[in-house]
Amino acid sequence: MSVPDPFPGDFAIGIHSRERKESWQQQLMSAEFPERLRLEDYFLGETTGWGMFRDRYGNLRQEFRVLATGVWRGDHLALHEEFIYRDGSHQQRTWRITPTGEGQYQGSAEDIVGLASGLISGQSCSWQYRLKVITGNREVVLKFDDCLHLMPNGCLLGHARVSKLGFHIGDVVLCFQRMPHHLFCADHQDIS
Repeated sequence: MSVPDPFPGDFAIGIHSRERKESWQQQLMSAEFPERLRLEDYFLGETTGWGMFRDRYGNLRQEFRVLATGVWRGDHLALHEEFIYRDGSHQQRTWRITPTGEGQYQGSAEDIVGLASGLISGQSCSWQYRLKVITGNREVVLKFDDCLHLMPNGCLLGHARVSKLGFHIGDVVLCFQRMPHHLFCADHQDIS
């Protein structure tokens, strides 16, 4: 069975010759897909990430960068996250992530209500938790249903559905990369 040509004719965006198109297709087909995600392996050391929050109408409400540093401490991964938001605000969180069985995890942090729970299936992790957030003068609890998926290039792509009192209020989209990115080597305060 032949694969249909996604680029009919000899034109494609950025590809103007049949040789370049065939080279691109070979690279795409030879990309190794990871077989299994392990949080304690992926987040060990430094990881950088970029993300955004969109409200339930699709409006962009916030963009952020995150620098995460993970250290194995006996029976758990201590994962310290530093968030820098476009509006200049900062946030920190230190997770304690413990494997509890084959592909199963529990997590806790100071601003997490109860325990987070995670379940890995292949390259994907389902991660649920309730997060305390200060808005104005009051504290609210938001529920996150997060799905993380390990891509062939090492990117850990995440999508979280965020709800409050059972109502969907928005979504977080996030991409982690294990190699520290140059944006954190210089003036990491500038998010533009």
